[in-house]
Amino acid sequence: MLAPHWNPDMSIIGVVTHGRGSIQIIRSDGFIAVNKELEPGSVFIVPRYHPSCQLAMDDSDFEFVGFATSSRPVNPQFLAGANSIFTSIDRNLLSKVFNVDKEILSDLAGAQPDAMILTMQSSDW
Repeated sequence: MLAPHWNPDMSIIGVVTHGRGSIQIIRSDGFIAVNKELEPGSVFIVPRYHPSCQLAMDDSDFEFVGFATSSRPVNPQFLAGANSIFTSIDRNLLSKVFNVDKEILSDLAGAQPDAMILTMQSSDW
């Protein structure tokens, strides 16, 4: 899984080159705008300011190439993982905004040790 992220500077155009996966794109009001399965040859567009997440399916590799609509460097802001923007915001402020205890917030913020590509931990099921 590519950690949920958004890009405030540019839109991204993606082309799937290998494997199967899915993409979710969230509208500015928090509702899902796109939830689609993708396969090689699929093209998708993530508008700027829209959070998105790409996820491999069926234990398949999922590869895509992304193109930015600007010549500036791409600086996605991650919403989950070790690089989450939430790790740089004051815990007191976040606990008030989300109306949760600081301890719960710390547990959530530190729950995912991976930075951008989030992996599942193996289980003994």
